[in-house]
Amino acid sequence: MNKILIALVLLVGMSGEIFAQKLSDKELQRTLRGGMERQNAQTPKRLDEWTYLIGVSLSGKIITTYIQYTLSESELGKQINYDWGSYKSELQKGIKNNFCSQPDIKLFRDNNVKMIYNYSDKDKIYLFQIPIDKSYC
Repeated sequence: MNKILIALVLLVGMSGEIFAQKLSDKELQRTLRGGMERQNAQTPKRLDEWTYLIGVSLSGKIITTYIQYTLSESELGKQINYDWGSYKSELQKGIKNNFCSQPDIKLFRDNNVKMIYNYSDKDKIYLFQIPIDKSYC
C-alpha cells in the first residue's frame, strides 16, 4: 500500500513539473484554449450564492473571466454597506493569493499569462475589473 501511495505521489509530482514550465507559444495557446473550452462548456456555473461564472475568453496570453452577481448593483451595495473600495480590495487580495500560491496556476506564472476578472451585476451592468499577473506576486 505504501509503495502505491509513493508511486502516486511521484507521478503527481512529475506531472506537475511537466505543466509548470515555460511552454512554446504554440503549446501555451493550445493548453489555454483547451482550458477555456472546458470552462465554457460548463457555463453558466454557479460559484456561490452571489456569483455565477458566465464565461472565459482568451486573447494571446490574456485570460478574461466573466463573473455575474445574482444581485443588482444597489442590492450588492447594501450587502457590502456601499464600501466598494474595501470589497474590491478584499476580493483582489483573495485572487492574488490564489494566483501567486496555487501550484495549478504555476503554468500561468511561468508563462507570463495575465488574468482579468470582469464583474457585472444581475442586469449585466459592468461593476469593476480585477487584473492579475505574476508582477503581483
